Amino acid sequence: MRKLTLFLLFLGFSPLTFAVDYFWYFGSLSTATHYSTPLEACNAQATRNGSYSYGKTVGSINYSGTSANQACRGYTASGSWTLLSPVYRSGDGCSGEYDTVTGQCKLPEPNLCEAAAGAKTSYYVKTQLDSQPPAIIDVNGCEATFGGIILCKNLTDGTATCSGTATITGKKTEVASGPVAGEGVECSGADCEKEAPQPIYETIPCDYTIDENGYKVCTSAATYHKPGTTKCGEVNGTWTCVESPKSVSTDKKTDTKVEEIANPDGSTTVKQTDKTTVTTCEGIKNCTTKDSTTTKEGGTNPDGSPKGDSEKCTGDNCGVPDDLKEDVPGDEEGEGTDPVIGGLDKPGEPGNFDDANAQWDQKLEDAKLELSEKIGELGSLFQPIAEINLASGSGTIGCGETFTVLGQSMAFCPGKYEKQLEVLAQVILFICALIALFIIFKPETN
Repeated sequence: MRKLTLFLLFLGFSPLTFAVDYFWYFGSLSTATHYSTPLEACNAQATRNGSYSYGKTVGSINYSGTSANQACRGYTASGSWTLLSPVYRSGDGCSGEYDTVTGQCKLPEPNLCEAAAGAKTSYYVKTQLDSQPPAIIDVNGCEATFGGIILCKNLTDGTATCSGTATITGKKTEVASGPVAGEGVECSGADCEKEAPQPIYETIPCDYTIDENGYKVCTSAATYHKPGTTKCGEVNGTWTCVESPKSVSTDKKTDTKVEEIANPDGSTTVKQTDKTTVTTCEGIKNCTTKDSTTTKEGGTNPDGSPKGDSEKCTGDNCGVPDDLKEDVPGDEEGEGTDPVIGGLDKPGEPGNFDDANAQWDQKLEDAKLELSEKIGELGSLFQPIAEINLASGSGTIGCGETFTVLGQSMAFCPGKYEKQLEVLAQVILFICALIALFIIFKPETN
């Protein structure tokens, strides 16, 4: 609209405009003020110097050829009327409609639509699609063609918001050359989609009431709609529209009636009838409808124990899952922010632990190697030990080599501490076992 307004500010009027339209005056024409009617000129003359409160014209306008005049009176302060100078008409003609009674040249309202012809800008419009976006929209009362690359967000029933380039044709909307889709709204970028249809998921639960026959009845419903995208433009000179991804929807309605019958033998019969209609759509107004009637019968025996239940379904909608999400054709999980409704998918084939077993076998081999290395490191700390047999849990401890300190020969004999070292050996073995367990069961790090 800003572009259109700026454009109109620089417009001239229609080329049919006369050099000077008819006007009325009094006094000298060269210095006269222009008035649209003789009455306006007469009032101005009467009050010009403050001597008269107001004026009035006298009789009808006197026309003579292209000239015209009218007598004029002024109302004095004393309450009398005084004849004033006549008022005169001047000008080259009337570019609009001339009123011979009032003497006014009524100019036509400027045709802003004609003046703005050819102006272009981005607009979006709320509309109803069948297969094509609208060809004509309303832009501030002006007809505008809708073209360029058109992008529509739409539901399966055709409800859509389309954005594209609007071009003013010059005609007013009331005399448009074809059906007008709706009122356009100027936009840019993401604003062009702010009114786009959104995903719909609605449910109406069964709320039982009692009908005139005493039966419990209710109507439940569920609706799921996901918008699609329709893109239109010229492809090799041909106007083409493609909906991708397609809009999808499912509408399910169930009418339920429950009959409870008390039998003479003390037993009861409960019969529930569900009449279900499911309409699924993929793409704009490309829908199929299926119906089914399900009858369930149960109740209690004379002793109060439950009867065996039976169920029967007729119609082309039998066996359709109750999960509404699964009824939607062409839909895929994980797109957008749609509600996730339903359970887990069934595995494609049975699983096994072969990979896990191989992985743990390798872990055990690595643990054995690491444990051997740790035992070797601990054994190096006890080089004086002559012989140790871990398998039998016994060994013989000797003396280390003789060494000289300050001229004196000395030898280290741990055999004197054999009992204490046995306890130490058990502690070391226990620590080794703990290290082995930690190696085997430590968590993996990525």
